[in-house]
Amino acid sequence: MSSNRRLQNDLAALSNLDDPVRRRLYQYVASEDRPVGRDEAAAAAHIGRTLAAYHLDKLAEHELLSVSYERLGKRRGQGGGRPAKLYSRPAREITVSVPPRDYLLAGRLLVAAAERDANGSTRKALADAARALGAEAGTARTKGRAASVPARRRAVVAALRERGYEPHEDDQGVIWLRNCPFHELAQQNRGIVCSMNLSLLEGLLAGLETNDFSPSLEIEPGRCCVVLRPQRKASQSQPARSARNRSEGTS
Repeated sequence: MSSNRRLQNDLAALSNLDDPVRRRLYQYVASEDRPVGRDEAAAAAHIGRTLAAYHLDKLAEHELLSVSYERLGKRRGQGGGRPAKLYSRPAREITVSVPPRDYLLAGRLLVAAAERDANGSTRKALADAARALGAEAGTARTKGRAASVPARRRAVVAALRERGYEPHEDDQGVIWLRNCPFHELAQQNRGIVCSMNLSLLEGLLAGLETNDFSPSLEIEPGRCCVVLRPQRKASQSQPARSARNRSEGTS
């Protein structure tokens, strides 16, 4: 496919999100870690099922959503009813730049240069730069250390969301990052890109002046490689230091 044709297709796909109802449906489906049915999506968007089905299918037509089929009831096999049509966010990325830009290529070249650096000085410089940039971003969002743990947690989650990580805090207080802003680069070399990502988030926490979380590398498919786990109370008074997982630099 030519670059011009690809641009036209991507613009057509993104224009679907200009409709507020369609955008609400997309955002709800994208926020879930599992496929979503029409009834659930309709309820979340506060619209009827028929209208939801129409908009969901339009989103799928333009590859903004993926479609799968599954029987949702307890009964399986004959007599189990027709499989339900489910929707989820696809792995496909859509990036539109006018005029054309190729920042991903620049990133790939920098990763390739770090791969070829036998003494590791490029990787160290990258980690230092990422940590400094993260600290700068964190400092820009705060006017000092928040007084309470809940306030600091909210500040961390807001900062992560602002950077595109799509954070989700579970009932144990662990923050999982549903999206990796560097996904394409990480496919090239997880060791370099994930370590850079960890350094960036270490700096972000330092800039937010919080030691409530310990970021570590826990590489699994389908989400960001960094997980923010709550610090144990016994270590709360100590300076924040990141627990680097033994999986660092591995895939």
